[in-house]
Amino acid sequence: MTNTLKFIILILIAGIISNPLYAQEIWGLTKYGGAYNKGVIFRMNADASNQEVVFSFENIGMPESGMTEFKEGIFYGMTSTGWKPGNGIIYRFESADGGLSKVMEFDGINKGKDGAGAMIQTSNGKFYGMTITGGIHDKGVLFEFDPSDETYNKKID
Repeated sequence: MTNTLKFIILILIAGIISNPLYAQEIWGLTKYGGAYNKGVIFRMNADASNQEVVFSFENIGMPESGMTEFKEGIFYGMTSTGWKPGNGIIYRFESADGGLSKVMEFDGINKGKDGAGAMIQTSNGKFYGMTITGGIHDKGVLFEFDPSDETYNKKID
């Protein structure tokens, strides 16, 4: 395990320990590594034991910065590049079965391209995120994503 990964795990553990509302498992992802060197989704116990890779990214792009938990065991995240046109996607990951599915494909002009960072969830239950390129001026877009019905709405171009 690299020093960087050890440091990230330490920060995650500190956050979990300081917040007893969280479960005893930590879920995360890496941008590289795994069977195809395009990143993995992993889980481990809060004490960093029992580390397990549960999904290896392959043809859907490389994951960006983290997943956001919608409700227990259901996470959403983004990839930069990947899928068929190479614009990236929003994906849903279900921890119960390790299944990952494409929810929406970035298309360049209308929905942006190359998801960046993790989406954040606000008090209205919706997620907000951004792309680093695409949109009318190819400078990226800010968007709203509703995980309850998986709808996308571009907010700022």
